[in-house]
Amino acid sequence: GSYLGVPLIALLGFSLVHRWRIRWVRFAAVMLLAMFVLSLGPRMVIDGHTTGIPLPFVAISKIPLLDNIRAVRLSLFVWFFAALLLAIGLAGRATWRWQLLSGLLCAAAVVALIPSWPYPTAPAAIPPYFTSGAAERIPEGGVVLISPYPSVAEVQPQLWQAAAGMRFQIIGGD
Repeated sequence: GSYLGVPLIALLGFSLVHRWRIRWVRFAAVMLLAMFVLSLGPRMVIDGHTTGIPLPFVAISKIPLLDNIRAVRLSLFVWFFAALLLAIGLAGRATWRWQLLSGLLCAAAVVALIPSWPYPTAPAAIPPYFTSGAAERIPEGGVVLISPYPSVAEVQPQLWQAAAGMRFQIIGGD
């Protein structure tokens, strides 16, 4: 959730160096770095493996009222302060060469953020129970507990409900 890309980091570094005298640039840079470190979560993860190295988010997660914050949601503020730093860094340059160069660098930064295509997909498997008519034994509007439990990570049960014509409600799901 906090991936910025090499071209954007280069633009941010350029903005930081050339506009260092502006108070907002220093503020945005410090906040961007702080939010980035906090958005990494409570433990350092390297190549998908959680290490024992604690990060500053551990301290925040123990403060009342802040203990329910999800670390990845702080990446929104990483992007906000990156946008602020970039906007201030790109403003005020009047030469056409600078505008052309900054436009090309901005385009490269956007291209670096485009995800790989095509997205990996797999066919959705629906158990025969939900398509064979056997699900009609469930009373119309009845409530059913399906396993696996429907959640943000497991959405297949909601597809099964739709395949059965939405004749029943499921516990859980969005």
